[in-house]
Amino acid sequence: KYRGDFSKITNGINDTMSTTVSVLREIGSNLDRLSSGDFSAQVSSEMSGDYLILKTATNTLGTTLNNLIIDSNMMNASAAKGALDVRINASKYQGDFSKITNGINDTIEVTVGVLREISSSLNRLSSGDFSAQVTSNMMGDYAVLKAATNQLSTSLITYDKIKADQSWIQEGIAHLSSSLAKVENFRELMQTAISIVARYVSAGKGAIYLYDMFDERLVLMGTHAFVERSGLGDKFKLGEGVVGQVAIERQPILLRHVPRSDGIIMTATVAEAPINTYTFPLVYKDTLVAVIELASSDVFDDTKQAFLKQSFETLSASIFSAQKADETKTLLIQTQQQAEQLETQAREVELQNAELEQQKRETERQSRELEVAQQSLQQQNDELVLAQQALEQRAKDLAASNKYKGEFLANMTHELRTPLNAINVLAGLLKKNSEGNLSAKQVEHLDVIYYAGTDLLNLINDLLDLSRIEAGQMSVSLEVLDAATLAYDIKGMFEPLVLEKGLTISLSLDPKIPKIQNDKA
Repeated sequence: KYRGDFSKITNGINDTMSTTVSVLREIGSNLDRLSSGDFSAQVSSEMSGDYLILKTATNTLGTTLNNLIIDSNMMNASAAKGALDVRINASKYQGDFSKITNGINDTIEVTVGVLREISSSLNRLSSGDFSAQVTSNMMGDYAVLKAATNQLSTSLITYDKIKADQSWIQEGIAHLSSSLAKVENFRELMQTAISIVARYVSAGKGAIYLYDMFDERLVLMGTHAFVERSGLGDKFKLGEGVVGQVAIERQPILLRHVPRSDGIIMTATVAEAPINTYTFPLVYKDTLVAVIELASSDVFDDTKQAFLKQSFETLSASIFSAQKADETKTLLIQTQQQAEQLETQAREVELQNAELEQQKRETERQSRELEVAQQSLQQQNDELVLAQQALEQRAKDLAASNKYKGEFLANMTHELRTPLNAINVLAGLLKKNSEGNLSAKQVEHLDVIYYAGTDLLNLINDLLDLSRIEAGQMSVSLEVLDAATLAYDIKGMFEPLVLEKGLTISLSLDPKIPKIQNDKA
């Protein structure tokens, strides 16, 4: 479209743009390779001026990145071989590249520091120093590694304590077994057992109670460091107190913070109440043997409790065996005593046999005499039988006679009662003097006739009572009788007879005469 110089101008502009575009495209391609990770990319075209500056900057960037990769690979290779002291030379880089290299070096430095501290702790652990701990502050995966290392230290400490505790327990059991094996006396064995156990667990006081299965009681058999026992019993029933409760449940009872004024732990310089007690049973093959109670100012920790629990079998077996041996020894002594008694009794039996032989001969003589006496007794028995038969016949005759007498009395009294009742009725009517034609004396005489008839009836009744008494059918009915009344009745009966003879009768009574009891009928 242009001619002349304008054509030259446009061609010059186009040539300039073509050169610029070519340079930019080559540099852009090189930057694309760098951004994709190909740090070996270089601008190789010949350039000058500002294009040369741009080419140099691009090639320098590629070279720097390539050197950084080389240095990083070198450090990684060294780290893979265990050479953690290798670092990137940051002085070769400038600007942000220097910051990147310093960051990489710092990261490696932190990692090396963590690894060296953990390595130091592991070395201490491997040498037996289980208290070694990683103390530096760490985060992320470093914190996880730190926690694992410290947990290993804690586990080793726990294991070491468990091992030490087990060794302490085994030594205590061995000492207890060997000490009890040397003791032969049962009571001394009980004392030795409580002393060793109390000393080994550092108890201030201790007591051991033997179970008496016959009385069902726990009896004190041994003590440790007891000075006085005010208020504390020497015997416990099953279920009584902690000792009795342990015996029933057959399980240990641990009490804490229980000061007791009557359980003072005393030494030459101090006296204080225990604050912890541990009471446990001794059972051998399901048989309760004894109960031990310990008191201490210190806590009965798990280790001490484990020792006491493991000592159960040794203590119970030793005490049970010693108790049976003691019982066997006692039985042996008793058997010997019984054998001696039997020997003495045998001699006595021989003497008694001799006496029995003598008595036998005497008995035979007495038997012969008894035989003669029995014959005589038989004759007397025969005579007694005859006499008894005669008595029975006599009794039958008397019974018949009594029967006839009773019938006679019954008939006679019946015949007498009829006219007497008539006389009494008439006398009773006349003495009332209804028409008033009788004198006072006549009325008095009628009273005498009435009462005499009444007495005659009573006499007849008494005769009937006699027959009843003989038959066992009469009962006595007592009543209070005034003596004056009896005296006046008698006077009234005899006064007519006295008057007929021209005599007089008077009555004088002592006021002190007491009343009497009789059967009025």
